[in-house]
Amino acid sequence: AGPALQRARMASQRDVPPEDAGDRNALIAPVSDDRGAAASSAPDSEPVTSKAGTGPQARVSLFDAHCHLQLPRLIEHAADIVAVAQRSGVARAAVCGCESADWAAVARLAEDHPSFIAPQFGVHPWWAALHEGLGAASGSAGWVQALERLLRRHPAAGVGECGLDAARRKDIPMSTQLAVLEPQLALAR
Repeated sequence: AGPALQRARMASQRDVPPEDAGDRNALIAPVSDDRGAAASSAPDSEPVTSKAGTGPQARVSLFDAHCHLQLPRLIEHAADIVAVAQRSGVARAAVCGCESADWAAVARLAEDHPSFIAPQFGVHPWWAALHEGLGAASGSAGWVQALERLLRRHPAAGVGECGLDAARRKDIPMSTQLAVLEPQLALAR
């Protein structure tokens, strides 16, 4: 290995005791307070402390950028899932709606766990065919208006899960996916 790689390895192991230097898991230390005492594992405890950061006790706060706690098999266990995630060092989680039918569940999760859930409301391309022609252009009180209302009610929410899929679901025409994506992008601005 070259000198730069050797320096990087040494820097990443600087604060790790020699007996743990080869153990990748040793880079993540238990949460501790300023006195070095172990902190509570309660959901509101400090973020996980990493010994591999810029200083001996650099703070690492984890954010789950994509989960689906609104799914029927998970939502009934949401409180337990949130508690376990928080004890594990996850500070927040983006719960991504996939279609208008699950937005109420996403909103409810955000209201039940406001400091943990970052709600995302959108239409995934796999469900685009269920929403095409039911938006603002159709003149109906459709999903676009419902999405706009939710974003006003939850100003910190994101628009998602949305996008285009040309790889997995070739049965959903790109024109359908675009017709559903474009109003979401307009609201996301």
